[in-house]
Amino acid sequence: MNACKEVDVAVIGNGPSAIILSMMLSGYWPYFSGKHPDGLLSSKLMEGADKSLVEQDLCYLAEGLEGRSSNPVALLFDFLNHPGADVGDKLPSSLEWLFDPSRARSHVVLGKQCPGGCWGEMEDSLLTLSHSHWLELPILSYQQWLKQCHEPARQSNSHHGSRTGAGSVGRYYSSYVGEMGLNFVSNATVTSLEHFDSKLEMTSSGRGDGDLKRKLDAAVMPQAKRLPEQNDSDEAVGSCPESPSSVVSNFSDSSDDSGCCSCPCMQYSAMSLSNSNCNDRHQYNWMLRGWCTTSSKCFKILAKTVVLACGTNDRQNVLGVPGENLSYVKNAICFKEMTKLSSLSKPVVVVGSGLSAADVILALLERRIPVAHVFRKKAAETANLFAKLSANTYPEYTHVFRLVTGKETDSCYRSYPQHVVKSFDDTKKCELERIDNGRIETLECSLAFVMTGGLADLSFVSPKIPLRGANSPDHSIHPVNNPLAVDPYSFAVDGVDNMYAIGSLVGDNFVRFVMGSALGVVNHLTKTS
Repeated sequence: MNACKEVDVAVIGNGPSAIILSMMLSGYWPYFSGKHPDGLLSSKLMEGADKSLVEQDLCYLAEGLEGRSSNPVALLFDFLNHPGADVGDKLPSSLEWLFDPSRARSHVVLGKQCPGGCWGEMEDSLLTLSHSHWLELPILSYQQWLKQCHEPARQSNSHHGSRTGAGSVGRYYSSYVGEMGLNFVSNATVTSLEHFDSKLEMTSSGRGDGDLKRKLDAAVMPQAKRLPEQNDSDEAVGSCPESPSSVVSNFSDSSDDSGCCSCPCMQYSAMSLSNSNCNDRHQYNWMLRGWCTTSSKCFKILAKTVVLACGTNDRQNVLGVPGENLSYVKNAICFKEMTKLSSLSKPVVVVGSGLSAADVILALLERRIPVAHVFRKKAAETANLFAKLSANTYPEYTHVFRLVTGKETDSCYRSYPQHVVKSFDDTKKCELERIDNGRIETLECSLAFVMTGGLADLSFVSPKIPLRGANSPDHSIHPVNNPLAVDPYSFAVDGVDNMYAIGSLVGDNFVRFVMGSALGVVNHLTKTS
């Protein structure tokens, strides 16, 4: 049995940007409701009041908008979805979403984890950086989902808004995909992405291709939950699954028992992926190969268009020093390891000066575990990031800011500004070097957390495909310093036909802005195909 699948659009990555893109590709399109506080923008939108934003001139609509994103379409979408957000207003969205199945495109979203990307790995004890209403997706709001699923969420309220538990948001995104009937396949790792050409072998490339074919078929079974009609009531969105185990059981009924690509709180739509022997290959531009991480079975997909939505957390930045791979050196927050420590333990070394490092420091101090905070910059330079955050909304980060600058003291916290790690050894000793004078200091530690950020893992992309950074073409893609070069309105990748990129790959690292990149992609696809 041939495991080749054919789709119009293949999306690699399954975070919030991929979720909203899949929603639009499934036939849900946004329309202007007719109300917005910006008079000029309202008048522009009223010129095409009967058209969806997908059908309009995004360059014209976004002209003159300014805000916290460098992408004009991201700003446009955020202006409409969260009117007045940057000045503290919490107004209703100016967008209405209408469903038309005739607009749907065959597509599949492939992700290494359950839907939501890295959000699925977040702990409940961590509060989101964004206010909870900025993290919501259309139609089924986060607050609606909390009520439907009786989900208790950790909240932090202030007059500036509310933050919520990051783990709860991850479960919301995973459930959302099932509730909306979107085309997601979980636990699927893409290992190769190539331009289609006559040299590619189209027959089965590995043992077990047929097993994953059945899994891909299961994701689009006709008996799966239908998409709501345009005039459905609120109940059409559906209620929460009775239990995670029942959903997994139902999924397994339509496939083998390997557990491949199954995920609690997942349901799948009836969008058709064509079964094919790949004989009609001239109309496709891309070949994707990969494997299912839970069963090691292979798959192969042909697509007319590919969208990179794989985020920038797949590959952690490394220090490149001896001992970095030792078991006590971590590159992600790990509460389980912290439970083994106490105030009498050796210090925990935390390397980094960003918010992820601050999260680790806060978790350790809450447990009264000693912290040795190591960072390259001067204390005042490191504190610049925290100084930009409101003390009312982010009191915990303000506490770290004051510790870093010496405005507050804590017997469990000691900072090492202008220091770098030289090595870790198997006796749990960490050697530091002060940058300005070369002085060496050795610390005994119980754990070490290297929290220096991450990069996109694009190793699956053929080296023949010229992916370039917008600011420095010859250097690695970085979400802040060097995002992937794309057209600012269509999000088409520079120099590569039929490829798009969305989300943090193009510099948008907040959920409220990634929705705009999905709009840009669907707008361009609608105009050109």
